[in-house]
Amino acid sequence: MSSDIEKIIPATAARKNFFSILKDIQKPGAHYTITLEGRPLAVIMSSSEFNSWKETIEISSDKSLAEDLLKMKNDFALNNFIPLEDVLREQGFLVAETPEKKYVPRSFKKKSKKRTK
Repeated sequence: MSSDIEKIIPATAARKNFFSILKDIQKPGAHYTITLEGRPLAVIMSSSEFNSWKETIEISSDKSLAEDLLKMKNDFALNNFIPLEDVLREQGFLVAETPEKKYVPRSFKKKSKKRTK
């Protein structure tokens, strides 16, 4: 992500500023790389960001999902799909047909001008 906010700090600075780091990582995409003797040792990120990473890894490792996505992409390219409106109509969510002509009121309210005294 290009909008990620990454900060690299040594472990001693992380220890001194621990609570401000906890507050700062609540921003979307923010994370800290903690170094020890100049080498990256750990990363601190928000719990929600971490869970999002775990889910992404889990989904991307699912081989059957990748195959399904490829099949859907091919079906879409061949125009081999059921339009959403048809699915909604079958399930009873689409009650009225879309009108061919857009509704236009017969009369319009005139804008009133301010009265001067």
